Amino acid sequence: GEFETIRDRLLAGFPTSPTANEWATAHQCSVSVLDSRKDDGANRSVNYIPHAEPGQWRRTAPFFRPPELPQWSAVTLFSKDSAGSFYPPGPPAPGSGAWSSALDEVRRLGGRASTERTAEQELTAKFWSDFSYTNTPPGHWNDIAASISRGRGLGERENARLFARLNVALADAAILCWKIKYTHNFWRPITAVAEESWQPLLTTPPHPEYPSGHGVFSGAAAEVLADFFGSDACHFRVRSDSMPGVERKFDSFSEAVKM
Repeated sequence: GEFETIRDRLLAGFPTSPTANEWATAHQCSVSVLDSRKDDGANRSVNYIPHAEPGQWRRTAPFFRPPELPQWSAVTLFSKDSAGSFYPPGPPAPGSGAWSSALDEVRRLGGRASTERTAEQELTAKFWSDFSYTNTPPGHWNDIAASISRGRGLGERENARLFARLNVALADAAILCWKIKYTHNFWRPITAVAEESWQPLLTTPPHPEYPSGHGVFSGAAAEVLADFFGSDACHFRVRSDSMPGVERKFDSFSEAVKM
């Protein structure tokens, strides 16, 4: 069956095959995890009601897709009982000075036809865009972790710890980020700019603006990797599904988050 095919493909990458006891233990653990998550809310149906008030998210051009995963805001966390302590301040209120300043910056630098955006800024945006046809932001950071792991010759146990910690953090980052997104339900720049001639450099994803999913995923991953390897300083190279053939080099995890 499909399960056996995937299992055999994964096991082919190991230098030695697991023993029967090791395989039974791994299978029991995986079944236990799946059983604990079967009612976690990920498949819950949510009746999302759009609003037309200034500052509220609505469907965006060119595809006008429905809101993505609004039920995710109610999914049970993996590592915490409550999300309360993680909530950041909300986005600036429409009409405020902070909002006007931020919107002006986005209008000038984020437009498809911008003459103020530098080549480096455009490369950065496209390199980390990680849309749905790619490995996505969490996958991008898994690629980074895998590259560092190979370079340092980590063993199976170390890799198990590394990727378990990384992906639990990324899973909770997704849940928390979506909780906050649908709490504030903040509109996207393409709606806020409200100029027919203005189009964003990248296609707008179908979920509220604040906070940035890419920023939340990257921040969580960088913290986990710095803790696991004992230092934020780490020289690594990374490629991008969004820009085949392009490779970027970084000297720390925090540098990658910022750039």
